[in-house]
Amino acid sequence: METLVISERKKKYKTDLIVIGLIFVPALYWLLANRVDIGFVIFLIITLLIIPGFIVAGYIWDIAAKISLSKDGVTFSYGRSIYDIVNFEARFSVEPDTKFPWKNILDFDLMSFSSQNSGGSDGVLVTSTNTYLIVLYRKDGDLPKHWRQGLIRLRRFDIRPTEILALCKEFQSKYGTTQEP
Repeated sequence: METLVISERKKKYKTDLIVIGLIFVPALYWLLANRVDIGFVIFLIITLLIIPGFIVAGYIWDIAAKISLSKDGVTFSYGRSIYDIVNFEARFSVEPDTKFPWKNILDFDLMSFSSQNSGGSDGVLVTSTNTYLIVLYRKDGDLPKHWRQGLIRLRRFDIRPTEILALCKEFQSKYGTTQEP
C-alpha cells in the first residue's frame, strides 16, 4: 500500500460571499441615498470591514489538518485556523507533525464529546460534537507529555470518522506488529 493522506475538506466560500454582500450592499445603498458627514462615513467603513476582515483572515490563516498513513507509521499534522486563535488561545502556532511508528501502537479508537451552549437570549440550545481519533500505546511509558499528541480532532475531514478509524486499523493490521502489550 502506498502512503495515504487524509485531509480536511476545503472551505466553501459561497456563504462567506453572501455574508459580505449582506453587510456591504445595504450600507453602501444607505450611504449613497443619504448625505452624511465624512467622519461618520469613515467610521462606518472601518466598522464594516471588521467582519469581512475575519472572513478573509479565515482563508489566509487556515492550515488544514492531515493524517498520513504509511508503512512506517501514522503521522498527525495538526491544523490551525484564525477561529481557533480568536476563540481560545490568542496566538498563532502550529504543532509540529507527530509521527507514531507502528511498533508503538496498540490500537486506534474514536472518542466524541458533546456540549450544549445557549444560543443567546432566545433560549435555544446549540449542541456541538467533536470527534477525536486516539492512538493507544503499547506501553504506559510511551505516553507523550503534551496532551494533543496521540489524538487529533476530526472536524472537517473529507471522510467520516468511522471510515478514518477503519483505514487506520487496516494499515495497522498490514504493517503493525502483532506482539501483545
